[in-house]
Amino acid sequence: MLHMDVVQLSDRFKRLELHAAHGGRETLRALEKVLIDSQSTDVFGMIEVLQENIRYLLSSLPPYAPPLSSINRVLLCLEDALANGDNIKEIKFKLRELSEETANPIANRETIAKHLVKIIPPGTIVYTHTLSETVLAVLIELHRTSKLNS
Repeated sequence: MLHMDVVQLSDRFKRLELHAAHGGRETLRALEKVLIDSQSTDVFGMIEVLQENIRYLLSSLPPYAPPLSSINRVLLCLEDALANGDNIKEIKFKLRELSEETANPIANRETIAKHLVKIIPPGTIVYTHTLSETVLAVLIELHRTSKLNS
């Protein structure tokens, strides 16, 4: 059964509202929700539900590495659970941990910008060819602190 979070995420990818790292975090969050909300009573049932949702998501997913990486991380978590003989409760706990381990992008931006402010000379011009939200946010922060010219 398709989870509403996956359907909504798929729609957002189709509308090109998500990219790169943000899409990866949203994918991890949606797949975690699929498994947390799953009514399956065994790991194999969880895997079936997850596979159905992943197939649906892949049909709309642009070829971005972070969302695909998030899918793989969830699948590896389930593979490890099977190998270790984990029960449903243990799997759900590990998925919550996996989600919590995903770095806070705002904290990362601030940390990167704080360190770059120390080493980038005033008036530096930076060229970039990326849609990375982290790179763009860091550049905006550097501009805000008058380290970069617009």
